[in-house]
Amino acid sequence: MEVKKLKLVQELNKVQKLLKPLWRHMYTLWLFTCSDLKAIVVPATIFGMVTALSGPLLTTIASPDYYAIFCRIPLVILSVWMDLLVQDISHQRKPASMVEDAGNKPWRPLPSGRINGEDARRLLIAAILASIIKSFILGGTPETVVLFVLVWIYNDLEGAVSHYLIRNLINALGISCFSANAATIATLPASSTPHYPSVAPSLHSYIINPTLALATPMSPRFYAWLFLLALAIFFTISDQDLQDMPGDAAKGRPTMPLVAGELVTRWSVAVGVIGASAVCCAFWRKAEYEK
Repeated sequence: MEVKKLKLVQELNKVQKLLKPLWRHMYTLWLFTCSDLKAIVVPATIFGMVTALSGPLLTTIASPDYYAIFCRIPLVILSVWMDLLVQDISHQRKPASMVEDAGNKPWRPLPSGRINGEDARRLLIAAILASIIKSFILGGTPETVVLFVLVWIYNDLEGAVSHYLIRNLINALGISCFSANAATIATLPASSTPHYPSVAPSLHSYIINPTLALATPMSPRFYAWLFLLALAIFFTISDQDLQDMPGDAAKGRPTMPLVAGELVTRWSVAVGVIGASAVCCAFWRKAEYEK
């Protein structure tokens, strides 16, 4: 009996040794994205699920399959998180970001020394490839590709420090890509049309017919709604820069509060919120009349 217990303990120790490196790598990925989960993953997932459940209001699907939609929640979260991982690695590996994180978020992988810059570069390449493959399997390829172009402009072409209007535009478009990706993945399996199978499409179906990866069940009204939300973000996102004025000033980042002034920024955000609310109400009132 004691011999069996000893063998069991030895086997468990072997498994623990095998899982320890895997757990460390998974925790590193988590540290890259954990501070952005409530800002990107949660709202994008909610937006995607609500869009899918809206049926003909925002999609081309007359009768949504609610069970299939809710079964896709883990896949929606996974897809948004994988795209977010690319954005966060791309941003956090920049030398200026590493210096800033060393003071504000020292627990992140690069300032804490969990990985170095070269490891981050390799991880970024792997994350991009994995996310592209994911988009061909689950859907949302156009949204993912556009998002990665925006990430490249924002981080590598210094779009974040060129002008606050350009920065706001890139942020608004990027958030819209996350939302559109989530909506597409949540909606695709619920369709009963020949182009959108009622079950999650397999990799084999994409190899035979790659155009499925570009399919979208969204209606023109959805894209009009997404455009309005992007405008709302564009005119109000400068509010987030108010609390980061000292850090942005130290980095030389030309945010709206630093360029136009704090008072102008607060008034522009207030007007933007009121204006966006009025326009969105008018949009849905018109949609109600068109039923």
